[in-house]
Amino acid sequence: MTNLVFFIQNDWAFGNIHNSLIKLLYPYGIIANILPWNVAYRIEDVQMIDKTTDIWVTNVDGIGALASYKVPIEKMYVFAHAEWDLLRTISLNGYDIFNKPKKFAVVSNYLKRKALEFCIERIPEVLELGVFFDYFYAPVPQKLEKIGYCGAWENKNWKGVEIKRGRLVRQIAKNSKLPLIEHQFYHWIGMPSYYKSVDCVFVSSLEEGASLPILETSASGRLLFSTNVGYFQDYKCGIELPFDENEYVKQGTELVLFYHLNPEMYQKKCLEHQEIAKYSFDWSKKIEKWAKFFLE
Repeated sequence: MTNLVFFIQNDWAFGNIHNSLIKLLYPYGIIANILPWNVAYRIEDVQMIDKTTDIWVTNVDGIGALASYKVPIEKMYVFAHAEWDLLRTISLNGYDIFNKPKKFAVVSNYLKRKALEFCIERIPEVLELGVFFDYFYAPVPQKLEKIGYCGAWENKNWKGVEIKRGRLVRQIAKNSKLPLIEHQFYHWIGMPSYYKSVDCVFVSSLEEGASLPILETSASGRLLFSTNVGYFQDYKCGIELPFDENEYVKQGTELVLFYHLNPEMYQKKCLEHQEIAKYSFDWSKKIEKWAKFFLE
């Protein structure tokens, strides 16, 4: 057996991702655990863990924190989940740091392109995230009546640009007079229930490294309205909206009202995208590549 430790945040999206990987990697002979990085540990504690650990997995911007516990960088397999991770790592440690860990990966083709754009010499592998389709599955609603939004309402990127723009979704709800069911940063285990409480989900971001809501919305049989970010670029599993703020609100309002007034077309779209999720997003389609990444 191979012993692996995820040195990572253990809540919200990261909690979802890494708790899923713990279950999925075991049949491949990998015993995985999570050591939350937002807890202070004694060096002696981490050194005891390191004695029985073959692989340490962390974000690229977590290399320094893990190294401070005297974990050899040669045992680290590092990931980037967002542009922020790459740019922050360059700012803190320079470019050569990407050449030192055992392996380097990103979670989307988009981030691979960004790594090249940011002049990172080492080419990362791409390991896409997945969802448990059966966990999120729900019958398609009869009609579009409630709007959902499940990202951060606002967040700035490394350059200080506001990228989430949740206010645009609030404007669409106001214009369309359809209720907006706001999430309250529920624990990730509760997210399937949140999707069942809405009939569509909006993603209004200017950038996303991956975006789990894109995968989860489709698996839940809800209609996705999204800018061309993250996995939407590869799978087109929803209705695309433009990046321009005025056009996003205008087209978003028109389209949500169109599907509100045309339930048959709404259901057809939801079913089409749910099929994409079933055959493209389920962890069963992704996990073998993850296991090979850690074992080869």
